[in-house]
Amino acid sequence: EGEGEARREERREESRNAAFESLRRFLCASGGDASMLDGWTSSADVRRAGDTAGNVDVYFHAPCGRRFRSRVEVARFLE
Repeated sequence: EGEGEARREERREESRNAAFESLRRFLCASGGDASMLDGWTSSADVRRAGDTAGNVDVYFHAPCGRRFRSRVEVARFLE
């Protein structure tokens, strides 16, 4: 069990990092600036059951506390 939890945490960290970098690139390609994400964080949850068990859901969190599920939602919020 401990090894499984360690692997889940590793996957969450990898997913958070990749998603945040993808968001930065997306904003820059859309005419924004990476500094627009100052103060933002991300979180990730690994699905544990069902047909999609093992998939990772990543969320972006604005400094104001609002949570977003996608890069497009973040871009709309920052417009």
